[in-house]
Amino acid sequence: MKITRLEISNFKRIFAVDITPSGNIIIIGGENKAGKSSTLDSIESGLRGKRSFPDDPIRHGADKATIRITLSPSSQDPHARVLIATRIITEKKQYFEVKYEDGSRPAGTPQSIMDKLLGAVSFDFMDFLRLKPDKQHAMLQEIVGLDFTKVDAERSTIYDARRDLNRDIERIKGSIALIEVPDDTPDESVDVDGLMAELKVGQDHNRENEAKKTQLQQVGERWKEKKEQSSRLHAEIVRLNEQHSAILIDKAKLEDEGNELKEVVKELVDVDLAPMLTKISASNDINIDVRKKQDKAAYQSELKDLTEQSEGMTQQMKEIDEKKAKDLSAAPFPVPGLGFGDGLVVFKDCPLSQASDAEQIEVGIGIGASLHPELAVMLIRNGSNITPTTMKDVIVPLADKYGLQLFVEDCRAGDEATLIIEAGRVKGGGAE
Repeated sequence: MKITRLEISNFKRIFAVDITPSGNIIIIGGENKAGKSSTLDSIESGLRGKRSFPDDPIRHGADKATIRITLSPSSQDPHARVLIATRIITEKKQYFEVKYEDGSRPAGTPQSIMDKLLGAVSFDFMDFLRLKPDKQHAMLQEIVGLDFTKVDAERSTIYDARRDLNRDIERIKGSIALIEVPDDTPDESVDVDGLMAELKVGQDHNRENEAKKTQLQQVGERWKEKKEQSSRLHAEIVRLNEQHSAILIDKAKLEDEGNELKEVVKELVDVDLAPMLTKISASNDINIDVRKKQDKAAYQSELKDLTEQSEGMTQQMKEIDEKKAKDLSAAPFPVPGLGFGDGLVVFKDCPLSQASDAEQIEVGIGIGASLHPELAVMLIRNGSNITPTTMKDVIVPLADKYGLQLFVEDCRAGDEATLIIEAGRVKGGGAE
């Protein structure tokens, strides 16, 4: 639908204006404070309602403002009907009516009827370009029917988890690099307690051997003593016969015992304690190396597990990115070249904010057209900032392409102006 008649009285700076616009581009010219902005504001306020009213909508000296907008359907839609939207604003309240040409009323409240015709942003195509990057991103997702909130959150979660894993991987790699393990380090620790027990057995065995040797020496000394006694007492054999016999008996016993001990002692072999003492001395260093080897193996096992997890997360992120890219390639973008970056809108693979003025205008008008599926009306404020070349080569072709009706405010407008506003009225009183 397009505006085929605009009637304004006492709105902002307007006294009375009755416009019957034709063509896709309606250039409204005039000096500053003549009423150009008031004309464009009347369109938005008349259709969008109180939420877009200026602070002081009624012309000073008047008691009410009236905006009447006639909306005619596209000739391509034989079933659509002309709508007339009338809004009356007083100091205390405002009245809004929507009806057909024959005076009948469409179903629904007047504002809900208008809201169905209006887009998500205001009539000014620059409003989309003024949004913050994240808001642009969210709106474009909604326009093309894509919502990456869930997958982006999932990807962000996986990314954060993989980042933490990779930090652990680097930490473990650092720990491994700091551990130096001799090549000949055994896999198991030396059993120091076992070695000490073995040493004790050897020491006990050697002490027994020493005791037997000492016993043999003592027996030999006693035998010598008895032998000396025997020699001294030989002269007293008669007198000491009984004593001598006992001594001979003892001597024989000791001799037998000594002979037995000699045989035993001959067979004795001392345990070599030096190797055990050497092992015990070296066991501490060996066990330190073993613990290092075990720690290194544990780190290497953990590194393997974490690396596998990280690679799995990388694959998950790749699959999400591929699915997202596939969805994006199939998405019906309103302007060729539009796309999504990391939380922002891109145009021709560059952030939209870095696009040229002409490219940004192309995107803004394309987005606006997609957000106004039924009402093909857009406003261009401060049109004097747009060069004639841009107007001719960019905006006019876009208006034709999208079938838009563009109301342009331009204080520079001369002969190219559709109409001139002068002191709140159409100059010359023309209707068109």
